[in-house]
Amino acid sequence: MILITWNVQWCRGMDGNVDPARVARIARELANFDVLCLQEVAINFPGLPGSAGEDQVAELAAALPGYTGIYGAATDTDDGSGRRSMFGNAIFTRLPIVQVYRHLLPWPADPTVLSMQRMALEAVLFSPGGPLRLVTTHLEYYSGLQRMAQVEALRRLHAEACGHARAPRVSGKPGEPFQAFVRIGLVPDSGSTRTLVRALGRHRAAALIFGGEPLPAAEARAAGLVNEVLPAEELAAAAHAAAAKLAGAPTRAIAFAKRAINHAEDALLSESLAMEASLQELAGRTEDHAEGAAAFAEKREPRFVGR
Repeated sequence: MILITWNVQWCRGMDGNVDPARVARIARELANFDVLCLQEVAINFPGLPGSAGEDQVAELAAALPGYTGIYGAATDTDDGSGRRSMFGNAIFTRLPIVQVYRHLLPWPADPTVLSMQRMALEAVLFSPGGPLRLVTTHLEYYSGLQRMAQVEALRRLHAEACGHARAPRVSGKPGEPFQAFVRIGLVPDSGSTRTLVRALGRHRAAALIFGGEPLPAAEARAAGLVNEVLPAEELAAAAHAAAAKLAGAPTRAIAFAKRAINHAEDALLSESLAMEASLQELAGRTEDHAEGAAAFAEKREPRFVGR
């Protein structure tokens, strides 16, 4: 695995120009990296020298296709016009992401120097050697008091993470759904009792809820609670492929179908028929329907545009 870490100082070069795309290009010239950790990345901060208030996270992401971006803001303030001005750290990775944590670091008062809030951005990635915990941060530069407080906070976070890594799981595999409310003396919420009873039946749902144990992934799929079961390292690629397939489909027709499905759950047959007829009339007026019909007649693949 190849990792680059770089304090880019809001993507400003030695020539004074702020150019996120140039940062991405130079990083790729340095190495064919798997992970890029960047410190001091800004969003809507026109007061920084050379900056026009650009969204540097978005520009970096556009210049790094194939990588997933994660951002953590240490500073998040109103710019006076209702927008947010943010300054923090970023990670761009082509490895699957398991979990992301954003930690604000200590900022004890130190009247002897100018200083700012700092944060640590943490991601757990699936690397070729297995799960990898990665933390990127930029500690306080001017205040020794604040810097040492931040170091101690990072040491505590690391000790905590090591403790979790050493502690065996109660049961189940990572990613398997389970109802943990009973472990803290609470009742399931967000409609999960209804969902589980309809999918699994009353007795299986009761056993799952009362026991607080994970539901095996294969059983969740068989019950229709999840669509697919994949190894964790394949999840990101499969999710991107599914999203790309939906994005290229007639999205208005899919939206109408989603409304019909949600309505049908508790509707009578006559009510479902009426809903479908109403939505079909709307779908029949879309550009995508015209394109689909034309493609069928011409025996070619349709080119849907979402209208």
